Parts: sequence; structure tokens; C-alpha cells
Amino acid sequence: MRRGAYWPNTDLLVAIGVKSAVRDSWGVYDITAPDAAKIEVKSAAYVQSWYQKHLSNIQFGIRKTLEWIPEKNDFGKERKRQADIYVFCLLTRIHNEHGVSPTPLLASSTTQGEIRDYLRYLTLR
Repeated sequence: MRRGAYWPNTDLLVAIGVKSAVRDSWGVYDITAPDAAKIEVKSAAYVQSWYQKHLSNIQFGIRKTLEWIPEKNDFGKERKRQADIYVFCLLTRIHNEHGVSPTPLLASSTTQGEIRDYLRYLTLR
């Protein structure tokens, strides 16, 4: 199963915004920008597809981690932040009676400039 499957379009929206491609979903970061910056996209939502008594508590983590090396089926040795830039995407809708999805943002009439306007960047270097 793909990580971030509930809101899978966030990586794609950011990739379109920076004019790049999305990497393998098990990579240590999501996108390589044209200037070679490594971008990690994190997404969250207050409502989920399952029953909830309360809205989800939103937290984003960027702690230093060990790199996963799939070719070796092992972790690297150095703890570090795996990306240069972190993009935090929050779906702020708090009611889910009719379902919710950011997919309409990808309609064919949507321009890259409009998509960039939807994104809020928090850059940590």
C-alpha cells in the first residue's frame, strides 16, 4: 500500500508546483526540485475515512532519522534530516458528510500557477 494513501495528491501537487516528478513512495524524500533540493511532503487531515469520536490531532514530525536503503534491506548509519525542504499540507475541512478529496484541484483547467497558490510552504534549511 502506498504511504499517504488517504490524501495521495499532495506529493503530485507539490511536484507540479515546482515542475518536477514524484519519487518512489518508499524513498527517503518525495521530490527532487530542479535545483536538486530534496523535498519531503507531509499531509494530514482532521477527518479520516473511518469513524472518529474526535477530530484528529495534527502533528508533523521532521526528526532526524536513519535512511532506508532498499537495495541493502537495511538502514544507513547516520541520523539526519533526509530532506532540505519540508512542505506541510493540511486538509482543514472538519465535516465529512459528503466525502472530501483534493482531486478537483487537478482538473484539466487548473494551471500550475493556481496549484502553487493552493500550496503553503514551510521551508526548513
